[in-house]
This record gives sequence, structure tokens and C-alpha cells, in this order.
Amino acid sequence: MPGTYSLLTTVITGDTISASERNAEHTNHITNHDFSGMGDYSSNATEMQATNDPYPGSVVSLATTGAGELERIRYQILQLLQFTSTLCGATSQSYWYQDVSSQSSVIVSSGNVGLVATPSAGGGTGVVFLANASVAPTSNPTGGGILYCSSGALYFRGSSGTITPIALA
Repeated sequence: MPGTYSLLTTVITGDTISASERNAEHTNHITNHDFSGMGDYSSNATEMQATNDPYPGSVVSLATTGAGELERIRYQILQLLQFTSTLCGATSQSYWYQDVSSQSSVIVSSGNVGLVATPSAGGGTGVVFLANASVAPTSNPTGGGILYCSSGALYFRGSSGTITPIALA
């Protein structure tokens, strides 16, 4: 969509432009050429979804247009959303304008963090709550270990299959 303002005077070949006409046109441009007056870069889904990596292959990619600048900002927004989704175990976004899924396995509430469930903080602030596993692990992890709760007790299962109680309920 084009900008929301237009020429005050249309000049044709042979016309003389007066100082007041020129100044009025210039003032019109200065006053109205802001984001609300410029038009958009989302007139269709393809434009709205456009992103551009500002640092592909560790080389700066400079924007040469306003649209290019928006594409680079949108790219960074999308990267942050995708990182947040990955961190929270949520479905990753395809586009910069999509909300982070509320089906997250990490829930932050009142300064507390809950893993797999809304934090039951026991009156604390700045604590981490780990919900009971709905099914305890039955096979061994590879290259690490599994931390889980069962009936409120904290356990660790190592790659050799050893299950170690860390804290009783």
C-alpha cells in the first residue's frame, strides 16, 4: 500500500513552481513521511513473511532499502522466538510474527520456574519446581543422565542404568 499522503500540487511541463508551493510540498513531505504515512511492507503474506539474515556466513549484509532493514529486524525477531521455543520445548515458529506456543514444558510464574507443570513454589520466590514424571524412565540415556521426580522424591538415572535417589520426598 502506498503512503497515506499525496502531492499538494501537480506540476506539468512548462509550469512555474512558486516558493509557497514548493515550501508547502516540502512541509507536507516532512510532516507526513513517518511510519504511519509511508505505507507498509506487509501488503500480502509474502511481504509480511520476508526476512533476511543480517550476518550470513559471518559477513555483514547491509540493508540498502527500508524494506531490507525491516527484513533484517524480522529475521532477528524470528531467531529469538525460535531460540525461546527450543529452550522451552515448544513448537518452533516458522514466521517472525507467530506467538510462542503456550504448550511449553517450561513455565515461569511469579518469579518461579516450573518444569513440565505450573510451579508449586511452596511460598518461595526464585525457585525451580520439577513435576513428578508421568512415566519414570525405563531405559538408559546415552552420554548423560536423566533427572526426574517420582512421588516428590528426586532421582538421577545414569547411562549405566544406576538410579540414584538424590532427595527423599
